[in-house]
Amino acid sequence: MSKQATDNSNFEDKASFRLQCLPDCSPVRVLDAFAGYGKVWEQVQFYRKDKQKFDVLSIERRRIERTPYLMGDNVKFLKTLDLASFDVIDLDDYGFPYEQLSVLFERQYKGVVFITFGATGGGNIHHGLLHELGFSDSMLSKIQTLFTRNPFARFCQYLSRHGIDAVDYISQGKIYYMKIDMVGA
Repeated sequence: MSKQATDNSNFEDKASFRLQCLPDCSPVRVLDAFAGYGKVWEQVQFYRKDKQKFDVLSIERRRIERTPYLMGDNVKFLKTLDLASFDVIDLDDYGFPYEQLSVLFERQYKGVVFITFGATGGGNIHHGLLHELGFSDSMLSKIQTLFTRNPFARFCQYLSRHGIDAVDYISQGKIYYMKIDMVGA
C-alpha cells in the first residue's frame, strides 16, 4: 500500500517545528504558499496567542472552503507580491519546492523560510536543481539514480550555492522539515 501525502501529514511535527523556529517579532507576517486548510498556522497561532500576533496570507491552488485566501499558482504570486512585507514564507510542499525557492533567491528575499522536503530518492529531485549543481540532461538520462541517491545532501548543496550554509531541520523518515534564514543570499 502506498502512502499519500495529505494536508494533515505529520501535523504536530510541522506545527511544533515552526513554533521552535519563529522569528522574534509581533506580528509575525506569514505567507503560507501551500496553505491547504491553514491548520498548521492556526495551531501555531493557538499556542502563541498570548505571546505573538500573526498576520497570515494563504495561497492555495485548489478551491477550498475557508477564510479568505489567494487562489492560484503560488509561483506567480511569489513573483508579484511584495515579499519584503513577510517575515516568514512557508513552502510546505509534498515534494520539492524548487520553483518557489528559485523565485525567492532571484528576488533576494530576506526572512525566514520553512520548507517541507520529501527526500524519497528515485529521481524526484527537480532537474533544475541538478542542472544548477552541474549535471547535464545527458548525465541524468543515463544514470539519474547516481545523482539522486541522497536528495537531502543535493538539496543542501543547492542551498549552499545560494549562500545558505546553516539549515535547521528535523526529519520524519524521508521527510524533512527545514528552516533557513535568507539574508539576501
